Amino acid sequence: MSDIRLSGSRSVPKDFFMARLNDYNTYYDDGSEQLRKRMTKNGDLVIEGLLNIYWGLKTAIRLQVADESVKIRPKTIEKGGSSERNSLVISGQTVDLDNAIWGETRRQRKSANRLVVPGQSKDDTDVSESLLRTNSVIMRKKGVRNLRHRASINGHAYNHKTSVFTPAFGSVTKVRVSSQNNANDVITKLLNKFRVENPADEFSFYVVKETQERREMPRDEIPILSRVLIGPNEKLGKIFLMEKKMHQEIPLEVAQYIKLDVGILQMFLKKFHEEEEREVKKMRKRLITVLLFLQNNLNFARRLVDRIRHISSRCQITFNVSAIVS
Repeated sequence: MSDIRLSGSRSVPKDFFMARLNDYNTYYDDGSEQLRKRMTKNGDLVIEGLLNIYWGLKTAIRLQVADESVKIRPKTIEKGGSSERNSLVISGQTVDLDNAIWGETRRQRKSANRLVVPGQSKDDTDVSESLLRTNSVIMRKKGVRNLRHRASINGHAYNHKTSVFTPAFGSVTKVRVSSQNNANDVITKLLNKFRVENPADEFSFYVVKETQERREMPRDEIPILSRVLIGPNEKLGKIFLMEKKMHQEIPLEVAQYIKLDVGILQMFLKKFHEEEEREVKKMRKRLITVLLFLQNNLNFARRLVDRIRHISSRCQITFNVSAIVS
């Protein structure tokens, strides 16, 4: 059976991945978090669904003040010889502000207020209509949406004064992706969703587990497939968007000590120093033994050379002592 490619250097058996995918969908039990699978014309398996991304930024990001593709300009309509700005032209289409902002109820109320009551002058009617409009604006102030502003991260409305923003650490957002999108594609899609002007190469995805283990996701890794292998329970592992090269990877060997109590860590450190001291003593003892062995051998070699010289002098034989020693 073929393998499922997670990245350029990682892959898992297809039967193992399908078992994890079934466990993933069973965990959410017919919810919107379930992942769909389909086959392409080439017979490739494609996984689609929502992916939870957690914000883990330490620095501020730049947001667009308005969409560049949407052009907003007021349009003046003549009514009864007077000019009123009560419509907008957005991307070539006219939007009626009475219908877009005030709604049907407000328009009906305005039409009713324009009727002149017998015995009431036109000036009194205008004053009454103005007061009603003011009260309506105050009551509906929170519901009116400024067309020049756009909802941002966690409902944060921004303009030129708040175009620099730092998302709350650990806040989550959802992105619809597929197994045809690698990490770089998902980062680009996420930044476009919130109109972030920073380039995608400034960020990376990090897999952060409950054990504090942290691994940077390569640019060619498929996040939605990695999410399936991590498991559906996001308390055990999350995918964070963080600044690239500002965070170090934490292997499991190091992460297992991070969440321990300080007292336990101090005890481990004390044991380490005791073990280190014992090893130093052992090495020192071995070194002394080797030095004594070399000294004894050197003394023996010297006595041997002296003996050879004595014998050679008596036998009138010349020896190359340096060659013998060497």
